[in-house]
Amino acid sequence: MKPNKEAYQSFIINELRKGNIQYKDVMLAFVSKFQLTEKTFCIYWKIANEAYLQERAEINEAIQEQTIQSEKEAVKRDIISKHDALEVLSKIVMGDLNANNDKRQSIETMAKIEGWFAPKEIETTDKTIQPLQFEIIKREDKTT
Repeated sequence: MKPNKEAYQSFIINELRKGNIQYKDVMLAFVSKFQLTEKTFCIYWKIANEAYLQERAEINEAIQEQTIQSEKEAVKRDIISKHDALEVLSKIVMGDLNANNDKRQSIETMAKIEGWFAPKEIETTDKTIQPLQFEIIKREDKTT
């Protein structure tokens, strides 16, 4: 790309970055700075707008990815893992931690987490599938 064309596009993109997004305002600044016609500006306006929109889309995508990553990390920090919970409950049961909870409640909580009282899985469905049989019955003609 020629240096002048690059300068024209850079000028327009910089104006857009500054928040000067009105065609007429940017066009007046462009025409007065480069001493070019509105027709010439229009050509570079379209090219610069496409480049600017692509730039903004990439920026927005990066911001969204960063936000999602930050939220994931916040959730991980705030939620105690199953293993950590069991460790704390075990310490309460063993008397290593002073807690207002009584040991029986701690054991019940551990049992729920571990599924000690969960029923064994029993298969209740019959795996053999019987094919459906259809019988076609003809109606007798009663024309007599």
